[in-house]
Amino acid sequence: MAQVDSNNNRPVAPAPLLCWDFFMEGYQRLMKKGGDIQEIRRLATSLQWEEKWDYQNELVNQDKVIVITDPRRFIVFASHNIVEMTGYYPAELKGQTPKIFQGEKTDNEVSAYIRTRLQHQLDFEATVINYKKTGNPYNCHIKGFPIFNKKAALVNYIAFEKAA
Repeated sequence: MAQVDSNNNRPVAPAPLLCWDFFMEGYQRLMKKGGDIQEIRRLATSLQWEEKWDYQNELVNQDKVIVITDPRRFIVFASHNIVEMTGYYPAELKGQTPKIFQGEKTDNEVSAYIRTRLQHQLDFEATVINYKKTGNPYNCHIKGFPIFNKKAALVNYIAFEKAA
């Protein structure tokens, strides 16, 4: 039975099911994060990573972006939520270096600190001014780690990032 406006006795058009829209948006984000976790685990297994991180906590609970590079620092993986932070889709970033995010206001001292830590295969934590695809700057807090395989060879770097 159609709803009727009690003031003028006319039929009222049904309201859109907004809660379903909100649910589906959240559900799709969660499914992408689940796919990201599976892809990271696949990488970890195929490259025999020695280190273990709680990817689900970092990606889902803390909503951090995860970026993984090869030893030469070319991006091999970026989580789907990177598009919200940078405007870049993961597929656009594969084969690029993280320098794609740098720009005019990126602090050279912070970049040098990160570069030095990576060259020495050491962990780092820093906040840097990065740039979105649109050219707009944003502060990005990054925790980065070298990843070694079971033979102690460097196979990847992983970064957990969040807009600061």
